[in-house]
Amino acid sequence: IGAGLETSFAVPASLPEPPMPNEPAAALVAIAQSNRPDVAVAIADVAIAQLSRSTIDTDLLPQINLFAAFGNQSSPTGYVDQQNQISQLNAECAHYPNNIECIGFPFPNVARGTPGFWDIGATSTLYLPIVDYGTRAAAHRSANTSVESAQLALDSAKTGAEAEVVESLRSARTAREGLVYQHRAVDLGLQAAHIAQLQYGSGLISLTDTKAAQATSLQTQAELFSAQIAYINAIVKLRSALGTFDPIATVADL
Repeated sequence: IGAGLETSFAVPASLPEPPMPNEPAAALVAIAQSNRPDVAVAIADVAIAQLSRSTIDTDLLPQINLFAAFGNQSSPTGYVDQQNQISQLNAECAHYPNNIECIGFPFPNVARGTPGFWDIGATSTLYLPIVDYGTRAAAHRSANTSVESAQLALDSAKTGAEAEVVESLRSARTAREGLVYQHRAVDLGLQAAHIAQLQYGSGLISLTDTKAAQATSLQTQAELFSAQIAYINAIVKLRSALGTFDPIATVADL
């Protein structure tokens, strides 16, 4: 790895042995199919293909346009002109109220604004092609093929996720069983080495037999280390197959 000879490494006293998932295989498969990104992409592709197929005949649907308007029309300039005329007429009629043009004096001021108005309507346009020479039918066939292809890809992604989860779970269970047996082998090896040491002290066996028993005990411990590594790798593969862990969380407790 490029490290110098003087480099020291932090080696744990014992390797971790994370627990197996408690869920059955079917539940783990369902979790994987709900969380794996490849399955999510395949589901999105199916939805896109279906949406694209549904847009082929949108031009045949009625096009409805709604419109509405409301407000109040008033001309400030016209209001000022009318008010000036009324004010001038009231001033003249104040001096000559008996004139014929002063009938109705005093005249009221011009009312501000006019009654409001509103306008609401809708227009509908229907497009019916007479001849398209099979263009629309060909578009439907192409869209149906795209949907079927996307659905096959989704089924393949789900099947692949199921196969990977089942295989990883089987490997993890096998590694777990091997780890249990290897722990027993280590215990038995230690006991055998201890018994051999006692027998050698009593003169019942030779030094060679004692060293052989100790070597066997050391071999079982080395095999236990290999079994622990195999089990950890199996757990990491199983967690990765489920799709619920990011790369850091997958090995957080290892």
